[in-house]
Amino acid sequence: MGIAEELLSIMDGAMAQPDDAKGWLSSGHAPLNVMLTGDHNRGFGYGLMYEIYGPSQSGKTIIATNVMIECQKAGGIAILIDFERSFKPSLGANLGLKTTKPHLLHLYPRTWEEGMTKGMQLAMYIREKGLIKPEAPILMITDSIAAAVPKSSMEKDLTELNMNDTTALARATSMTLKVIAARSPDIGLTSIFLNQIRTSPGVMFGDPTTTPGGKSMEFYATARVVIGRKLVKKDKEVTGQTMTFKTVKNRITRPFKTSELDLVWDEEGVPSFNFVGSLIEYLGDKGLLEKSGNMYVWDGKKRHKSALCEIIVAEGSQDKLTALLEEKAAAA
Repeated sequence: MGIAEELLSIMDGAMAQPDDAKGWLSSGHAPLNVMLTGDHNRGFGYGLMYEIYGPSQSGKTIIATNVMIECQKAGGIAILIDFERSFKPSLGANLGLKTTKPHLLHLYPRTWEEGMTKGMQLAMYIREKGLIKPEAPILMITDSIAAAVPKSSMEKDLTELNMNDTTALARATSMTLKVIAARSPDIGLTSIFLNQIRTSPGVMFGDPTTTPGGKSMEFYATARVVIGRKLVKKDKEVTGQTMTFKTVKNRITRPFKTSELDLVWDEEGVPSFNFVGSLIEYLGDKGLLEKSGNMYVWDGKKRHKSALCEIIVAEGSQDKLTALLEEKAAAA
């Protein structure tokens, strides 16, 4: 064996770049995929870690539910670590999520360490036993970092909690996330951590917002997405919201891209995404779909977004919208 071959042999297994994903899991929303990877088909990479954070009721859990649905469509298994104890399987089922085992493994851990340990154990077991095809994804959703309790605090009486416990979660995440980040590429585990926004007191200059769990997610995450919302009203009644996405960190493509997604509620309060309407607006804003004022040109006719959305859904011609994205990608 020559020197070059010997060096390559020693380096074997340590040559992959940290963001060289072996596969990609769609978010279900082409504009969000473009934000994350620059490709409308690719969203979250196998073996990579992500953080999605925002204020309460901004839609973090429902977008995570949609990613779980996409994971199941790809033949994979979703693991939900539910620290908030707020996930409603019935709502997930209404969106198309398979809520039974083994399609969804729903955990209610008591502590952060327990949740991370059990989640990783399940993911490793799934791969080692070949429960799904090698190319199928394993997705772990943590909902949320803000609601997790570190083991050191859980073991104390409430009267014993002190200032050290306010930083205990940050220390716990720092220890565990580095291990998850190191092991995930070997088993193709995609991790999405949901988190909330907090306001740091006393900040006079700069951004006063922060997220629970310390700074470790800022370092280990391949991409961090902040979600906002704009309420949609009809006759003074809130009928939905427009979710706004912004990448504040991205190792795959340039950060600080934005997109929007409409979320509507029916009369019974069941939410659903208006993917078609949101994609129409996205294509219009990017100049990929001809727009005249607040009207869109489709098959030579001008139509409002709502009317065009109904036509496309009725015709089943969503692929024509996607084709516009493909043409843009090919031109680039």
